[in-house]
Amino acid sequence: MKLEKVFDKVVEITNMQPLEVTFWLIIIALFVWLQKEFKTQYQKNKELKATKTDKALTNLSKVLAISHQYKTNSGKLEEYYATLYECFTIMDGNLIRKIKSYIKDNAITEIQKIDRIEATIYEEIIYFSNENKSLYPIKSGIEGIDYLFNKLKDIVLPIGYAFTTIFTIFLLLGLGIGRNNIFLKIAAPTAFVILIILITGFFDIHQKKKLKKTSYILITIMILSLIFILTSTSLAIALILIVVFLVSLILFFNYGIRK
Repeated sequence: MKLEKVFDKVVEITNMQPLEVTFWLIIIALFVWLQKEFKTQYQKNKELKATKTDKALTNLSKVLAISHQYKTNSGKLEEYYATLYECFTIMDGNLIRKIKSYIKDNAITEIQKIDRIEATIYEEIIYFSNENKSLYPIKSGIEGIDYLFNKLKDIVLPIGYAFTTIFTIFLLLGLGIGRNNIFLKIAAPTAFVILIILITGFFDIHQKKKLKKTSYILITIMILSLIFILTSTSLAIALILIVVFLVSLILFFNYGIRK
């Protein structure tokens, strides 16, 4: 009974219809639930990253220790490489490729290889150490500002994720409104989701320098096809654009990426 009175009071204050109030209460409840879930996941990821960083610092420091031992005892070489390879699980692809180039370089001696790998590992340790700087005492005003910014980020990011999720849901629903054909109602939001995924994927592949020159033409065709599907109100045109997109996508995966 009390809930009904509260609900009636909200209707009165907001000057909205009961159905509208119910709708917004559902949205608010969804927002609170999403924010809580994102915050929990964010904290788990943060703890996982901290654990991974600690493990990386331990393993990389061990590699450095064994590299110094090898310089006085050549019998440590096998142990050195075994420890180094164990660290590959916490290194990114670029770093692994860089170390691999040193190992495979037959133009330099074994000690030169280790010296170059050692210098690279020092850089990686400094990077991971900076990742763990929140564990160290604040020594300057700049570090204090950075600490406060990181704490603020822990609060703001889950809220931002929740807001973005709800906004995306409304956007996808909005893309389907105004279209008479059920296929177009589904095609428009689907095209939007695929467009976002593809742009992100293309950017990642470009960063890894795996795109061929001809692939940029296919990427342009795919992006334009999806954009026109978003705005199309004709079923026939939408179907043609989908065929164009699928053909371009097949050609891209077969001929547009360096293996």
